[in-house]
Amino acid sequence: MADGIAELARMTREAYDVFRHPAVTPLVQLASNTFALELFHGPTLAFKDLAMQLLARLMDHALAARNERSTIVVATSGDTGGAAVDAFGGREQVDLVVLFPNGRCLTCSVA
Repeated sequence: MADGIAELARMTREAYDVFRHPAVTPLVQLASNTFALELFHGPTLAFKDLAMQLLARLMDHALAARNERSTIVVATSGDTGGAAVDAFGGREQVDLVVLFPNGRCLTCSVA
């Protein structure tokens, strides 16, 4: 990060501000010695949002610094495609193609 820690902090804040819980991934106590880390508070309710939201911003930033574009191709039958669409949608330097198997997608809706 040539721009320094402030730029990384901005992108991190931006990435996790889209989560529905202020703690992003709250640790919830279920019993006296039982805890669960809730990974479903992201925009698509998939744990993949945790990495994908920040990764999209980091990639867009790095590609812009190099004056480059990139195309990402994702093949999925589950929630990976939705998380990728949400994270990479609207990025300036990244084009995204998501392949879903016809009639075999568990959580897909075609837009």
